[in-house]
Amino acid sequence: MEMNVGSLGRLARTFLGTLLFYLTFTNMIGSWGLLGAVLIITGLSGMSLTYALFGINTCETEGHHE
Repeated sequence: MEMNVGSLGRLARTFLGTLLFYLTFTNMIGSWGLLGAVLIITGLSGMSLTYALFGINTCETEGHHE
């Protein structure tokens, strides 16, 4: 699968995913915050299944593979 998430998107996803995890484990929000794992995974990998399904690519370099 090709990378389809750009640098800014990856940074934002990783940050928000980490924040959701933190808020969940400090009991500030419910366990739904564990969905932050999806954001962390897509942020670190640069690949989003949702983006792929809708044909979205915010990656700066076309066809970039890792």
